[in-house]
Amino acid sequence: MGMRGWTRWMPKGSPVSDESWQARHRIIRIALWLSVPVLLVTGLLGPMPAAETLILSALVAGIGASARLATSRDIKAEITSFALILASFAGVELSGGQIHAHLFILSAVALVALYQRWLPLLGTIAAVGVHHFVFGLIAPERVFSVTMGAMPSGHHIPMDMLIVMVLVHVAAIAVEVFAILAFWRFNEQLSDQLQDTVDQLRGREEELHHQATHDALTGLPNRSCFGSAVMEQLHEGHTFAVLMLDLDDFKPVNDTYGHHAGDQLLISVADRLAGCLSGADLPARLGGDEFAVLLKEHTDLHGIQHVADRIVAAMHQPFHLEECEVTVKVSMSIGIARADESLTADDLLRRADSAMYSAKRAGKGQWVLRDGELPEQERPREEPAPEHHI
Repeated sequence: MGMRGWTRWMPKGSPVSDESWQARHRIIRIALWLSVPVLLVTGLLGPMPAAETLILSALVAGIGASARLATSRDIKAEITSFALILASFAGVELSGGQIHAHLFILSAVALVALYQRWLPLLGTIAAVGVHHFVFGLIAPERVFSVTMGAMPSGHHIPMDMLIVMVLVHVAAIAVEVFAILAFWRFNEQLSDQLQDTVDQLRGREEELHHQATHDALTGLPNRSCFGSAVMEQLHEGHTFAVLMLDLDDFKPVNDTYGHHAGDQLLISVADRLAGCLSGADLPARLGGDEFAVLLKEHTDLHGIQHVADRIVAAMHQPFHLEECEVTVKVSMSIGIARADESLTADDLLRRADSAMYSAKRAGKGQWVLRDGELPEQERPREEPAPEHHI
């Protein structure tokens, strides 16, 4: 494996989520605080003076407590990691350099790796290297007491043997670090795979939601989506208008040129309808040859009439299909919901839809507007609803 391969294999050290980091930090801090009474017991039962035991234990506790004052996760992690590795060195010192006390150091490295951040881990590894090489060579009796005890009285351990002892301990740390990095990398890969799965599921959810709320042929919002938008406008108390459109000559196109031509016509009508509207307005296909428009921006009568005229004029232009050219007209009914009215979505849609009969009677390519209509059964027969014809 070349340098590039090693670079790809090494973990990235990507930050974990806040929830995960808090859980890991809590575990590391528990281990740190448990190390304080362990240091006290080790020192008081060991060969070191009680004063040194109290000083080292208080130093570890003080540094660990200062991490609470940090405002960022990284600084908290670095301070806590330093306190933990210092506690492990103190354990070796207070035990008189007993070889089994080096397990403190191995445990500290493993705990710091839980942060899955390079800076705390590299800092801990560097501290271990300094401790073993510098203190191990300067004061070996404080680090490797078993080895020193095996030497005859008055003799010093040979330098080559001392170096071997240091390298053995460093090798043990290196093996542990390699295992940590492997686990770290696999954990990141698993996290990436889970994120990819979540993204795929989210994309699929959005796709299914789009399919449930949009017409498969034209891509316009369907009846359900349109009804929800109308209800939202009513709930917010805005003045707005609903346009109901019906193609007058769609069936002859379907019968003469086939369903494929009919589908092409519906797609073209949808595109042309959307082109007549502003970005805030919502076109929809309700089903068959029925379309609707929710006008959010044009709330005055003049603006609504202008949009209706533009749609009617656009639909009168020929449609160029693959195998033919057809001309259709559209009948349109308009219902207005004013902010001071108390309406439901069904009331408004019925208001707009009921005007369609008048539009059909008036002739193809017409629109009829009804504003403030009473329900059919409540309106006196001799009083026709207010209507506006082109």
